[in-house]
Amino acid sequence: MSDLGTTSPSHRLLEVANLTIHHGQLRAVDDISFSLGTSEVLAIIGANGAGKSTLLRTIAGLHIQTSGTIGFEGEEVSKLRTFRRVRRGISLVPEGRRLFPSLTLEENIQVGAQKAAAGVFNIAAVYELFTWMPARRRQKVGQLSGGE
Repeated sequence: MSDLGTTSPSHRLLEVANLTIHHGQLRAVDDISFSLGTSEVLAIIGANGAGKSTLLRTIAGLHIQTSGTIGFEGEEVSKLRTFRRVRRGISLVPEGRRLFPSLTLEENIQVGAQKAAAGVFNIAAVYELFTWMPARRRQKVGQLSGGE
């Protein structure tokens, strides 16, 4: 079992406890535990096939765990359907450029904001986090590099 987080119980945003996930007979994730508080960041690093995407898909509700629990803002969400997790603020941003290339950077952010749950992340907060964006907000995203 891995205990990756040290966040105090009163400040936990996400808590994963003893999570095991299978793909058929294959055990993709084995008894992982961690917690994250508000403003904390956790990097999940591993080789191809190590279970990183499976873990994130399971937290988002796109895959069902074999055992263990997922808590979000103090509430057990392991058994909630995906759309209910999204309403609570849990979602997965998949790898890749699933953007609208004919729209500007700001227009793409506005599209994403249409279904966003109320919270601290609005367009201004995104610009504050990614300081290079405001200067390029009117640029078509089809002209941005993969890293951008």
